[in-house]
Order: sequence, then C-alpha cells, then structure tokens
Amino acid sequence: MAGFPLSSATREAPCPREVVRVFLVTQFPMADVRCTLAGETHRLWKPPWPVAAAGDFVRSTGPVREHRRRGIVAWQSEGPFCDAARTVRLPPRMSQIHIIPGDDRTLGFECAYRDFMSDGFVAARFEIAFKRTRSEVRSLPRLPSGDLLILLNNWLDVPVSLPSWRGDQHQRPCQLGQAGRLLAAHLLQVTTRRPIPSSSVTPSWILPGRPLLLIEYSPWEAQLPPNAKTVNLRQETGVRLANFRVSHHGTPVVVWMIERTTQRPDKSVLRHLRLHLCRLHMEYESVRLVLRSLTEQSDARRNIQELQRFLNKGIDLLSNPRNHGLDQDPILAAAYGAEEVANKDERGTVLRLLSEKRIIELRRIEEVTQATDTSPTTYIVNGKEVTFISGGVKMSDYRFSVGGDFKGVVGENNVVRDSFQVIESSDASVELKDLLKQLTQATALAANQMPEDQADQCLRDFDTFRNEALSSKPRKSMLEAIGGALTKTASFLGDVGAPVANLVIKVIELIP
Repeated sequence: MAGFPLSSATREAPCPREVVRVFLVTQFPMADVRCTLAGETHRLWKPPWPVAAAGDFVRSTGPVREHRRRGIVAWQSEGPFCDAARTVRLPPRMSQIHIIPGDDRTLGFECAYRDFMSDGFVAARFEIAFKRTRSEVRSLPRLPSGDLLILLNNWLDVPVSLPSWRGDQHQRPCQLGQAGRLLAAHLLQVTTRRPIPSSSVTPSWILPGRPLLLIEYSPWEAQLPPNAKTVNLRQETGVRLANFRVSHHGTPVVVWMIERTTQRPDKSVLRHLRLHLCRLHMEYESVRLVLRSLTEQSDARRNIQELQRFLNKGIDLLSNPRNHGLDQDPILAAAYGAEEVANKDERGTVLRLLSEKRIIELRRIEEVTQATDTSPTTYIVNGKEVTFISGGVKMSDYRFSVGGDFKGVVGENNVVRDSFQVIESSDASVELKDLLKQLTQATALAANQMPEDQADQCLRDFDTFRNEALSSKPRKSMLEAIGGALTKTASFLGDVGAPVANLVIKVIELIP
C-alpha cells in the first residue's frame, strides 16, 4: 500500500441504486487533560463544544456541521461534528485499491466521512468511515476468518497524510493505524491560543488512546474470527455483536464486528449500536488516559472541581449496568475485561482507581487550610507521612497507604479521620487495626456512591461493626449479622463495593 499519492478529496457519494454492504469505522480517541489542571494552558474554547453549530470552524481542520441522523438524544454532543477531510488525507481513487493485493473482494471501499467530535470537556475523537457499495460483491465468495484478519492488518497499513506542524514540512505521511499520536499533536495545536511560545505547551496535555475498528457486514461477506468473543446483548436486535483485538506494530486495537443477521435489520438499531460502541470506547479511553496522567504526573497542580466532575462522570459510566437503552455490562466485559493491567481485570482496576481518587474532601481541606493557616501540616497515618498544603494542592499530598495495595483519600465526611482515631486508641492487635483501617476507607468510598439515606445507614452499620470488633469481648455472631448487612448494602455497587465484603470476612476470621 505504501507509495500511493495522497489527496484531500472530499467525500465520495455512492450511487443511489447501489446497496451499502460493508461499513468500516476507524476511531482515534483522545483525552484532553487540560481541564483537570490548575495552571494556565492557553486552551482555545472555540468552537464552543458541545453546543457548536453550523458556521463555527475548527482552526486548520474544517467547518462544524450538524448531522441530521447521527445524534441520539441520550448521548449528548453527538449532533455537531467537524468535517476533518482536510486533516486526514487519503490515497486518491481509494475505491480502486485492493486492500488485499489481487483480491477483488477487498475492492470498492469509498470514504463516507472524516469527522472530529468533542464533548467540550475531556473526551474527543477523530473518526474515518468507509463503505463498500459495489453491488456485485454479493456474488463473490466471503472472506474466511484468516483473510479477514489480513484485511484488517492491511487496512491499518493504509497510507494517510496528516498535518505535521513542523517547520520543514506541512504534511507528514504515516500508516492509518499509527495516526493517533499525530492527530493528538494536531488537536493540541489547533485548540491552543496564539501567539504563545511553544515552551508553554506540553504535548502530554492531549493523550491519544487505543484505536477502534468497527465493522458492519453481512454473513455472506465475512467469517467471524475464531478468537472473537460474541456478546449477548440481552435483547433481540437483528444483529450479532462480537469483539476481539489485533495489534498493529505494537499498538493494541479494539475491534467490534456487527453482523446483520436478517435481510432487513432496523437501521435505527444499527445506528444506535454503532454510535454506542464508538462513544463508549471514547469515554472509556478518556477515563483510562486521565488516570494514567494522574499517576504519571502526580506532582501537577490540579483543578479540584473539574477533576472531581470528571471522576464522577467516569464512575457513572463504568458502574451503570444499562446505559442509553443498551445493557453495557456485557459490552464492557467483552471489550475491556480480557486485558491484564497490573495483574487485575482492566475494567475492575479502572473502576477501583476511579473510586479511590474521589476527592470531595480535598477542596474542603484546601478551603479550611487557606482560611486558617498557610503553613504545611504533616500527619503520620499508618506509618506514612501525609502533608496538607494550602494553595497549590497536589493530589499526591492527600494520598496514603492503608495496607496492601488499597489506597484512599484522607477525609470522607471525616469518617476516615474519626474512625482512624478510634481504631488507634483501642487495645486491638496490630493486624485487626490494619484491617479495620482498610475497611474504614473502603466503606467511605462505597458510601460516596450511594443515595444519602442509604449511605447514612451504611456508615452507621460500619460504626457498629467497628465498635463491636474493638470491644474487649467481641461477639462473633453480632459481627456476622452486622457485617452481613454492611456487605449486602455495598454489594449493589459491584466493583466499588467488593473490598467491603472481603475485608468484613477477614475481620470476622480474626475473632475467636
């Protein structure tokens, strides 16, 4: 595929008499972490996503337009989009290129759109969609699974050209599968106010995520790869959904396959499912990338209010079993449940990290310290130094270890602080104290996800459980009864509440 000249040709309109067969979307998600930073980032807030309208323009990218059918009310900011045809340049006469050399079954892919979309906050994505409209493809034999994998690999090798933003050249060629980094650099340039010195802009402010490939096809066109995992959508949709992953030069790529199982599937259902998968991938990647930024740049000054808003949004996204009319639990499990991150399930790890990084109390602590004393104060918690600093708040200043690999935030409606004082003043064993401290933090984090009345009951049950465990003669039957109620309440939160149940069991096991 290399060596094809590139052009900025506009969208190719299919002949009205032709029937669209394969629909293939390549998405490049990215996270703009500038909202979470406390300092000046020179971010340009034009156009005003997500309420951009026709007539607005993304600098050096393209005009904003309103899609008549793409937007779904439940997914906000899906109506307006930026036509990014001038940003991603493709080979000329793309429809005449054999994606697999010499294989006529891989002819006829025409560009449907090249768009940029943003939620105006953190999540953004570039999407490049193709459709194959050659009416004679139905008479050709279908692609077996092996050829389909070759097609996908070759598809990611398609040469494209993107803005370089370097003084020696205007365009930079690359393979489609590797375009995410250049698109992130382009987005940073076009959304930064000018003129400012280049030293004032940090490339890590916009992070590229893992690409997504979404293929919609009919069973006579392709065969599902044997490693693909079929997803039970728990409702009759007229489609079969499957997921697997490929690697393109070391870059993991998520692949969704939507197979039309009926001759005339509901077009609105197909569009809804396509949009849901694309939007869910963008949102998930933005959560993962921001968490990585928080870990790798722990010394950066953060905008506490905006970071809290983002973390709340991430928890809502990943902990909600049904989202925008679809059961997303099986979708999340298929797409993000197989990859190992730090020897843990990825989705569970991300959701746990989100819960751990909730920082409601950080803003309150900052306000109190600013109003009373501007000097740093250091506390010793479980053998770890925790420094509270007024003014420039750092997330790392409020982190501490409470045993094992469980970490949390100091202060959660003062539950953690007050409980730690009760635990430390008791005559319990070191092991029991350590477990109760972990349970304190786990319960406080779980309570943050509950309605107010349910959270109050959960914390009361915890107080009773802790006091009974610390008594001179703890009653195991009482601990089992109260611990059962506490576990049941937390279990409704799934991954967020799982540590509560585990720690309750460990505490009870210590009681003779």
